[in-house]
Amino acid sequence: MNLNTQLRRVLYNSPLHRTGGKIALAAIVIGLFVYAIPNFQKYYLTQPVQMLAGLAVTVVLYLPTILVLYFLDRREREAKLLYWGTIAAVIFFFGPVASRTIHLFHEYTSLSDWQFVGFVEEPIKILPLILLLIFARPAVNGTRDGLIYGALGGLGFAMLESSAYFALVDYPDLGWSALFTQTIGRATLLGTDIHILFAATVGAAIGYGVNTKKRWLGVLAIIGGFLLVALTHGLQDHTLGKILGVGGTAISGMIIATLKGLPIEQMDKIAGTPWYYLMLSMGSTIALIGINLINLVILFVALWKSGDTERRVVREQLKGEPESVITPEEYAGAEAERRLHLRMVPGYPKELAKKIRSLQNELGFRKDFVQRHGSEIDNDPPVLALRQLIEAERVTAASARKPV
Repeated sequence: MNLNTQLRRVLYNSPLHRTGGKIALAAIVIGLFVYAIPNFQKYYLTQPVQMLAGLAVTVVLYLPTILVLYFLDRREREAKLLYWGTIAAVIFFFGPVASRTIHLFHEYTSLSDWQFVGFVEEPIKILPLILLLIFARPAVNGTRDGLIYGALGGLGFAMLESSAYFALVDYPDLGWSALFTQTIGRATLLGTDIHILFAATVGAAIGYGVNTKKRWLGVLAIIGGFLLVALTHGLQDHTLGKILGVGGTAISGMIIATLKGLPIEQMDKIAGTPWYYLMLSMGSTIALIGINLINLVILFVALWKSGDTERRVVREQLKGEPESVITPEEYAGAEAERRLHLRMVPGYPKELAKKIRSLQNELGFRKDFVQRHGSEIDNDPPVLALRQLIEAERVTAASARKPV
């Protein structure tokens, strides 16, 4: 079996290689598509050009989130199809499924949004992560992987929601100008969104829960993380969210008034100006931080601990590998690697050095995954393939140095 690409290594021994796995995935996709057909039509056939324009703007609005997630993934790059595909899957597939489910709750229950929205939207945002755990299990081998895939799902949801607000709500009344006023005014100054932080928290809990050796603690983390976020989401849509929204706007209004030298009672003069939309964005930012105080602490701890774990796994699993895989000098770099920096692989051009380092890290994480699941490391085809790929890169580099 050809295991020369990262995606093939991640999918090694996947249920998708068996007929039953393919049928199961097809049934899930087709079933959800049929279930949510009315909302696919609503989102992508009602105002298709406006939806695409809204999505383009959200790429810019959430660029800080995209860059941060890419940085956090630096030590163990995910397969590109799975990484970017998670965002696309939520935008074009799972988002409409969530909308359809909320519509049915409105139609068939007497519950208010705040009573059920967190229990509907949060599971659907992390459905790509759940599918990865089923069909591509090695893709999620720690807390950070869960956090990243959760955040990517939340990013897709935030992009879809913002675009839908513009295309289906703002555009019919205000036209194209709403794309640069209402859409930007609702965004925060941090380049992130409440959906991203919510889904990242649930994802981190799942990533930790499915990989810890203490099963009871893993189950507790997953249930606790989900309930915390689902209930917080409900509060966001109810009294607490409204209080934080009004309070945030009031605080930002006072700041803008001070900067402009305006009395508070004359703040209506900035309506429709850039200062007005800056005030809205500042208010949204304050509300975002306020509602996510606990989640932000959890995410900070998850990132700190997962960084320690990643460096430890690389050190432990690359120790004892032959020099054709990692030289003593390279291993010394792995031992000295710091939290915010990646080690250098000396003696090679920059791009080739990065490729060797990535393959070495992937080898370390793969060995750790195999070991934790009770299999023989030296009989694992992806492990053997990674060793061969590293050796091949060194041979190619050595050949390039020889005089013609």
